[in-house]
Amino acid sequence: REKGPVQINFQVDPKYPYEGGDFILTQDQLPKVRKISRLMADDDDSQWQQLSNHMQGKKIVIFYGQNVALSDEEAAVINKFCDCYDAVFYAEHISNLHIKNKVCSAGILNRVKWADICPDIVITMGGHRMADPKFGIRKINDRIEHWHLSPNGEVADVFMCQNLIIECKQSFFFKKMVALGAPCKHPYLDEWRKMEEHLVVRQPQSSDFAYSQVYAIKKLTEMLPTDCKLHISNSNSIRIITSFDLPDSIEVYCNRGTCGIDGSMSAYVANAMLSAKPTFLCIGDLSFFYDMNALWNKHITSNIRILLCNNSGGAILNFGAYRTVNLPDAPVNTGAEHQTSARGWVESRGFTYLSAHSKEEFDAAVETFVSTGTQGPVLLEVFTDMTTDIAEREKINKMYMSDKDKAVHSAKHLIPSKIYNAANRFLRGN
Repeated sequence: REKGPVQINFQVDPKYPYEGGDFILTQDQLPKVRKISRLMADDDDSQWQQLSNHMQGKKIVIFYGQNVALSDEEAAVINKFCDCYDAVFYAEHISNLHIKNKVCSAGILNRVKWADICPDIVITMGGHRMADPKFGIRKINDRIEHWHLSPNGEVADVFMCQNLIIECKQSFFFKKMVALGAPCKHPYLDEWRKMEEHLVVRQPQSSDFAYSQVYAIKKLTEMLPTDCKLHISNSNSIRIITSFDLPDSIEVYCNRGTCGIDGSMSAYVANAMLSAKPTFLCIGDLSFFYDMNALWNKHITSNIRILLCNNSGGAILNFGAYRTVNLPDAPVNTGAEHQTSARGWVESRGFTYLSAHSKEEFDAAVETFVSTGTQGPVLLEVFTDMTTDIAEREKINKMYMSDKDKAVHSAKHLIPSKIYNAANRFLRGN
């Protein structure tokens, strides 16, 4: 709907003859395509009624992405929507969605067996999600419809089965569907609740982890005031916090759309200035030093609390698919290895500076850090070892694995990849 160039793509395939640049395809040679329809806010009510009728009694999953906190009125409308369609809402901390049909147990979405709990309709809306179910859903995409709701009306065919664009604001969609729908109860939500109980044996505690970035972040989540704002920088910090539960009363924000380390602290400082609540930032060292000028600001407020996790480099660049252990200069050239502390800078900016090098030091400092009685802005710098940080983050993943998944994961490093992949498909029933 914006002004700009239009690009039209079409396949040039050698098996289709053409002469002088003009295709001479006959109609029976044209490829089969999937039509993506569009429903707009100003379309006739009869079209919206057809959509409502089609949803009644269906198994519906809504992936509700990153968003700001809802007003009480907006939350009430979505709860009425749940009464009408009994849809399952998957939402994470950065969604700031707190309604009765929400499922959000950390770590479950990437382990869902979609063939066993296959929805009829998947609706995507909002911004980014940390968990990515697209590969699991693509395996069953011949059995589902995918609708994407967006004010801009863009195509978002992540599951390769999109058949509808709903071009309107999210608030308009829910109000419209409530006005046209009727109360309905479906057992599909109960199936999700049972799956959650099966997949989540217990929430990890900070005591489950060695002293590390993971320990510090988990301990902080256990001690946060119940009514506060929490900003999370991108990269490792958001991935770790998404693995743990938080109280619904905490508003959560993240500069996630950049998929980099850009501007996390700048956005946080501005939000803290406008907030009367205690406002916390959990940030990694590279994100902090990249945006350190955000603290050179005349509007630094007394509600600022920054937890700086400093492991002397970019741990995520040595984790999982990013791992570069075979490169001799990886710590410096890929992981941005450094030996820098924030102390001098933040003290010059009038901050109370705290630091920790062990569990005992952290446990003592974090009491002062979260206390509402502590005056002025505070920064707590947590010095950890990158190797330990990586190991403890891998421990989180294993905590959410079944015994079968743990066996598969352990075997991955011991056998040739072709054999591993074949065994993995067999064990997962694919």
